[in-house]
Amino acid sequence: MTTFIIIFISILIIKIVISGKNKTKYKKYNQKKEYFYKDTFADLGKNNPNYNQENSYKFERKKTFEENRRKRTREHHINIEKKGKEYELFVANHFRNLGFKVKEHGLIHGREDSGIDVIAMRDKEITLIQCKNWKEDSKYKINHEKIKAFIGNTEEFLNKNRDKAAGYTIKRLYVTSNDILDSSARYFLRDSNLVEHMILPMRA
Repeated sequence: MTTFIIIFISILIIKIVISGKNKTKYKKYNQKKEYFYKDTFADLGKNNPNYNQENSYKFERKKTFEENRRKRTREHHINIEKKGKEYELFVANHFRNLGFKVKEHGLIHGREDSGIDVIAMRDKEITLIQCKNWKEDSKYKINHEKIKAFIGNTEEFLNKNRDKAAGYTIKRLYVTSNDILDSSARYFLRDSNLVEHMILPMRA
């Protein structure tokens, strides 16, 4: 009986050892297989000059295209900003020539102008002005939402400067260099007495 138990245990140990070796071999085989595919695809460009050259050309072309696109976008925004500032100054000088005391609020405060580009004062009247120098055939139009946003900006500005505006009549004026209002803006201005619109073409 003892001999039988010893033989049984020996056989069991042998099976376990063999099974472990097979698993190790299978694992190593899979690793080799995985490394083979990784190395094969990783080295594809190295072993194929045409592949390398073609992809290098595509990469450089894409890189050049993106750089040119970003450059055009930057130049476009710079040009728009420049035209906007020039028009704000033009509008300010227009009201100054009419006898108003003028502050170029947008040029002074930049992006922190609260949506008010020019402030014109005469007698007991303050006119808060928003300027837009857009081409008439531009795809961009002034809609009622932009007019409402301007009204909201002026209300916020007046709340912050209520002591300075006390005793003055407040006017809101949306000045554009061309006729760039869409139908919604026209309807809003027709039905509202909170803001006026004026077309003031920019002259050289």
